[in-house]
Amino acid sequence: MLGVVVFLVAFVPNNELNDEFVKYFDESIQFRLDTDYTTDHLTGMYHISYSVPAGASGGIGAPEYLETLDAFAEWYRSQPNVKHVGTFTDVMKRINKNMHNDEPAWYRIPDRRDLAAQYLLLYEMSLPYGLDLNNQINVDRYGLANRPDYWFGAGCRFPITATPVNEI
Repeated sequence: MLGVVVFLVAFVPNNELNDEFVKYFDESIQFRLDTDYTTDHLTGMYHISYSVPAGASGGIGAPEYLETLDAFAEWYRSQPNVKHVGTFTDVMKRINKNMHNDEPAWYRIPDRRDLAAQYLLLYEMSLPYGLDLNNQINVDRYGLANRPDYWFGAGCRFPITATPVNEI
């Protein structure tokens, strides 16, 4: 019995923890072939989401918070192997531009909290029935569920932390 235990324990270092479920399939399976192509040429199958609290109820409309979140998104976009970053700030900047006759100079974060709140309401009201932002913003507008701890801890001018929500 002791020999069996020693034999099994010897293989423990070979265990690998990962969530790359696509690699469970053989390369001859069409799903694997399609997924490998998608990963190599498009965006891939995996994404990471982070919860980024704003620090107070309704805080996601604060220009300081939005600027920090936008700076983080720009940093994340500059990282190797990152193909797409989708953020709430991109939506806010697009709405700000749209509300100013699509002038490119207005593609920026609204400079007033009340204006950001109005844009958020406008955006939410324009979504089709059944869609909302509850998968991205919690109910009391306390924070966003998207983006890493490293950036927020490395000299960020707005003291917030990010907590991973899921890694798929």
